[in-house]
Amino acid sequence: GYEPNTNPAAPDAWKVAWTVVGHCLGSIGPTGAPSFDPANSVGACPDEWSAGTNVSYEEGDMVSVTVSTMPLRQVAYRCKAWPLSGHCGQFSPIEDGGDQGWTFAGS
Repeated sequence: GYEPNTNPAAPDAWKVAWTVVGHCLGSIGPTGAPSFDPANSVGACPDEWSAGTNVSYEEGDMVSVTVSTMPLRQVAYRCKAWPLSGHCGQFSPIEDGGDQGWTFAGS
């Protein structure tokens, strides 16, 4: 595993950039498979988000965004009500500013 630089001239220099949050010993066993929550399922993925204007999307429109290509994982977002819907065509749901117009709908 990774160990911070232990230069004798500055043995605590790594503490400027790192915060110890815990320690690990040994290894852990495998975790369970990801769980599926039917309450957050939106069925088939809506069309992928694409940039547009402030009237490209309306309240309630749904889009998908690819968050992982290997394995393929897409999540869905719903456009908020006016006047916030004006942001839906201008900002992807997952970029800075995207939360102004989009709410997470499920996966």
